[in-house]
Order: sequence, then structure tokens, then C-alpha cells
Amino acid sequence: MRWTTFFSGAIVGICVTTPALTFDGVNPCGPAATIVFSESAPRDRVTIRNQSPEGWSVAAVTWALEGSAGDLIFDTIPGGAGYSVAQPFQSSGGATLSHQPGLADGDRTLDLVFSEFAPGALYAFTIDLDDRISGQAGTMIEGGELTGASLEVVFVRTDGRREALAGEFETAATARVAAECTS
Repeated sequence: MRWTTFFSGAIVGICVTTPALTFDGVNPCGPAATIVFSESAPRDRVTIRNQSPEGWSVAAVTWALEGSAGDLIFDTIPGGAGYSVAQPFQSSGGATLSHQPGLADGDRTLDLVFSEFAPGALYAFTIDLDDRISGQAGTMIEGGELTGASLEVVFVRTDGRREALAGEFETAATARVAAECTS
């Protein structure tokens, strides 16, 4: 798996293998996060864990469904772009959003901006995802349908340094971004 690290639009480094986590789930090489999607009815659940060492907070997460194997969309209103059951974005707690995300029915990109998301913290939310390829009742999303969906996580260090890491979801409905170990 290949993760690319970006900073102000320039490539800083490429991590060919994801660094091993410490016993307590922290990336010893710098900022890291894991995003897990869990299919459920009527709401799908997403958890984001900041696995960075002390000093690195998550500032923002952008989740783009374009390119997903299931041609997924966010289904937020009944009778809208998705099938049958629709659920709006609902924060379930953990880290603190700076504002509610603007997400319309049928959107394919979700932007989350955090005012507080410390190392070791979790943020969870619920929403409904539907696929656009099944042609009928594509309400149950399998992990493989998320493959190809991308995300970018922007981290900020206590000294103001920002680092953005990009990655894609795997077949297990999980995405992990992590800074590369340089020594």
C-alpha cells in the first residue's frame, strides 16, 4: 500500500509501508489516523482515531467517495438521491467539530473541521451511504464498495506546523494514514 504525504501542495515523502504502531496504538513516526466504516441499519457509523504522538492534533478530514468501487453517495434525506432509508449526518461525540459540515443529499464529499481532536482521541458520527451501481436497494454497503474512496487528514502540531496525509479505503472498510519513519 502506498501513502503519499503532502505539505502545502508539495510532496514531502512517500511511505511504502505503514509504520508499526506502538503497544498503545500510537504512530512513533509522527501524525497518523485510522478511519473505520461500519455498516448498520438504519445508520452507518464512522469512527476516526487520532493515533499521533503528543503534540499532533487532527485539524480536518476530507472524505471523498468519488472513485469508490460502489459509486457511493451520502443519502441524507428521504426521497432524495439514495434508496429508501436516509439518515442525515449526526455527530456521536468524541473530538469537537468547529462547525456542522455542509452536506447535501447525494453529495460525494464530506469535509470535517475540528476545533479540538487530541492524540489518542476518537470522533464518531453516523450517516447513511448508498451505492449507485446496484440499481436497486443499494442500502447495505459492503467493505469492498468503499475501496477507492479517498481521504485526506490535515494534522497540526502545537508549534503550528501542518501536515496533510492522503490515503484510500481498503476492502475491510478501513483507511489509515501515517507519517513515514525517516530514521
